[in-house]
Amino acid sequence: MFARQILLGVVFCLLSSLSVYSAEPLLITSDPGSITSCSRGVAPGQLKSARVDSLLLIGPWDTGALINGQFQNQAGEAAWNGWTHRDVTEPEGIHWQISTYQAANLGENPDPDNLALWCGSEVYESCGEGDPAGGYGNNWDERLHWSRPVFNSSLPTQVHLTAYVNVDTELGYDFFYLDVLTAENPVEIQAFDGLFSNHLIDVTFTVQPADYQGLAMDEVGLQFRFQSDGAWSDEDCLVATAGAVQMDNIAVTLTQGEDSYTDLTDFESGLGNWKPVKAQGVGDFTQIWTGLQDIDPCGQNLSPQVAFIDDGMVVPGVGPTLCISWCYGPNGYIVNNSGGRFGETIDPSKTLKNVVESPAVPWPQDGLEGALLEFDVYRHESFSGNSPGIFYIWNVRSTGSDDPADIQLEPWRGSSFVYHGGPDYRREAFSLTHLLEPGCNYVQVQLGVWDLGYLFHQFGGDGTPAPYFDNVRLTATEVHGPSLYASEVYLGQDAFPAQGHLDLIDLGTNSVRFDMARDVNFFNDDVVDPGDSVVIDVTSVRAGAELVGDVLMHYRLRANPVFDPYRTSGLPNQGTVAGELGTIEGRFAFDLPDENFLFPGDVLHYYFSATDDDGVTAQTAILPADTTGYADFSDPLAYDTSFVVRALPSVRPDGVSLTTPDFLFWNDFAKGGGQAEWHRAMTNLSWVAGDSYDIYYTNSPGSGLGNGLGGRATPALLASYDVILYSSGTLSVNNLENEGTADAGGNDVALLDAWLRQGGKNLLLTGDSLVQSLAWGQNSAP
Repeated sequence: MFARQILLGVVFCLLSSLSVYSAEPLLITSDPGSITSCSRGVAPGQLKSARVDSLLLIGPWDTGALINGQFQNQAGEAAWNGWTHRDVTEPEGIHWQISTYQAANLGENPDPDNLALWCGSEVYESCGEGDPAGGYGNNWDERLHWSRPVFNSSLPTQVHLTAYVNVDTELGYDFFYLDVLTAENPVEIQAFDGLFSNHLIDVTFTVQPADYQGLAMDEVGLQFRFQSDGAWSDEDCLVATAGAVQMDNIAVTLTQGEDSYTDLTDFESGLGNWKPVKAQGVGDFTQIWTGLQDIDPCGQNLSPQVAFIDDGMVVPGVGPTLCISWCYGPNGYIVNNSGGRFGETIDPSKTLKNVVESPAVPWPQDGLEGALLEFDVYRHESFSGNSPGIFYIWNVRSTGSDDPADIQLEPWRGSSFVYHGGPDYRREAFSLTHLLEPGCNYVQVQLGVWDLGYLFHQFGGDGTPAPYFDNVRLTATEVHGPSLYASEVYLGQDAFPAQGHLDLIDLGTNSVRFDMARDVNFFNDDVVDPGDSVVIDVTSVRAGAELVGDVLMHYRLRANPVFDPYRTSGLPNQGTVAGELGTIEGRFAFDLPDENFLFPGDVLHYYFSATDDDGVTAQTAILPADTTGYADFSDPLAYDTSFVVRALPSVRPDGVSLTTPDFLFWNDFAKGGGQAEWHRAMTNLSWVAGDSYDIYYTNSPGSGLGNGLGGRATPALLASYDVILYSSGTLSVNNLENEGTADAGGNDVALLDAWLRQGGKNLLLTGDSLVQSLAWGQNSAP
């Protein structure tokens, strides 16, 4: 059992200072599933409170906005006001085409003029050096069918298929399939993901009479199929490919006894017997509802709102979907969580994804290159217990074309995150500046719902009627310098000596690595492998401006003098390092030495800067926007905690020996509620950070990506602490990670259990949703 020992001596002092705060938004990556906070930089001196020129493009009636964002007319009655809606799972077009794109190498005789069948699009621009223009997008479901009558429908048929293919897809998430079409579900013969060049498919299989197709049930049906998930493709440049698939010289031979038939297609003169087929969607459940109920104790909105509730009528032949626990929706109806038209037996990835989209909004041509998106959302998805994992999303796209219709050719861009929480109404605000095409003429906004529980192994049916959307605003703003954007999960994480234990004899062996919070080895639950760099996105958004000079990470180290004799990395305690541009355009990585630079007791502050020049003025922007406290190490909250790295445990002289603090405060999203109160309580007890107690701050704490204490410490490294004070604030998921082992990393529960079993240890666990998360979630204590 998980040992439970409570530190009672400080409970009263702490609780007398703690308050409950509203949660920060939980942003869950769609690939592979993390929760994070995001930051955006501005020019030095242009702080969050600074006033800038702006223009409202989408907003309420009577504000002068070009597009209304209220889903009602001026009389308060439901109205779309030019907004449209659709089922994203239903393809808008077909992407199979005959082309020379990446086809020269196919077959036995390479030919630069070779024609092949390509599943892809030329609409996607290059994502950076080494990536050709073209590729594939998110949420594709592309199908290609072939059929042929057999000689005798009462006998089985042997099928031999060969084809040359190039495959270039995101490994582990986007797949190219060969299927046999049957009376029920397609039967997979082969599947490919990753990179294959001029690969020869050569398979033989048998189709039984019960699986024949056609009106007379006498045909063998085959299907090539490509499916991509909701992120990481050429559309968002999170993966850069020359994909998805090129195929050539497809030969299909049907054999029954002595009878045989062969069909060969080389695509030089057309598709032959292969036919692209548009896939069916889950269903569009989008409606405007008036008088929607909620269980937010502090707010209500009875005016028209957009929601996605399955009432059994909006999608004929589907539903209604009835509540189990959360029955405040219209007639007890909730959002469909069973696959819509597909049901739950076809494909777990075929789940609801509906969106509403604004008209293309003309962008002002008066130097306003920044953009701020705001909207009201009622959210209710706990992402725990028997909930289905239904999230809300947002995206934007833009075009420099003079024709607003050309925006349809542009990819949607967003944070690649999905959001949950509640139950409550929330006013969301997101900077879009880094997502817009510089000098764009038109912009379009998208809001939606996505049943993505299958990706997180969340298959419960206890859903809710949420989300609801209303009161959308899009504001064009001034911009000074480039746009700098970072997700907290890609920033530096507090850490301990890499060797796995603290050596107070051979002090030089205690180097602490400077790594990002995210575990890049998420395919292996038993081993945590943090990314070796921190990463930010930098975009020059001013018309005609380009980045000049290096993108820099500025750092300032408060070095523990105990380890000064061993600092042989060559870097000073204050300086800059230049970012390295990776394969994704605008994405820069920064690193500091992993050995002989950081040691236990060190505290590092850092920020980023970049400069662009439009030929008239050069402007510099920084991230974080407010660097107040950058040089101040006197208070744990003097500087933005997302841009602080602490090397632990703090080692200090104690007479003739060395010692460490007895207390560790584990800030596991106390930033989302109560962080200041915790530190005020400890200050009232005359505790000093780094002396009386240590701080471990979890970046993006709910991500489940090995960034908790279990991903950075071992029982041996925690042995010097007698007390751990833990707060998950308002976090409602992954409060304590529970994967892997205490020694391998990634398992907070196992680590704490092993630490408590050392004896003489005391643990205080607090958090608004801690008990619910541990009891209902996948992180239940053993």
